[in-house]
Amino acid sequence: MKSALILIIDRSGLIGDPLTIKLSKEFPVVFVSKSPKADVAFLRKFPTIPDNKYSHIIVVDEEEKSLEFLSKIIEKVRSINANFIFAQELSSKAEYLTGKVSSMWPSSKVVLYGDIFDNKLIDRNGNFKSVINNFLYQAQKFQRIQIVGDGLNKTYPVNIADVVDGLIDVIFGISNSRSIFYIFPKHPIPELSLAHMIQKA
Repeated sequence: MKSALILIIDRSGLIGDPLTIKLSKEFPVVFVSKSPKADVAFLRKFPTIPDNKYSHIIVVDEEEKSLEFLSKIIEKVRSINANFIFAQELSSKAEYLTGKVSSMWPSSKVVLYGDIFDNKLIDRNGNFKSVINNFLYQAQKFQRIQIVGDGLNKTYPVNIADVVDGLIDVIFGISNSRSIFYIFPKHPIPELSLAHMIQKA
């Protein structure tokens, strides 16, 4: 295992914050984000990457905007021969991004994670991409949950802590023979069932 710096880039910081906290207990970490806890602020379209020798570069794409600067990140990965991990929320675009990342840097590891939630509500300024967070928001604010459609759409809820632990396993090589990793339940939950579970809780 290399002992150089670990670089984490996560525009919003939802996963990058707890990942940085956990990794920095044992390793030096540079965190680039819009989060107030960031070492380097993600202020522009392309983040400024501090010039260092990194053993690992991790990009978390919560907003599906990483392709705008992905080629610059890959250039950095190539120039310092770093391990590259790209993590993205499971979505209709995930397959395309998986192929794009793999074609740009074949030795990269791609992580797809499910519909993230935490012990407290994740506030995305009212733009709840996450089904479970939308339901939690409705339950807390209106004491009821409204489901769009018949409630049979599937969701893959996963706690942020499990995503962080899964990423750490990938970073330090639980399986060097694989390039794609999945962090979400094996069996999806229908939205209607998820709403009932939240109402019971």
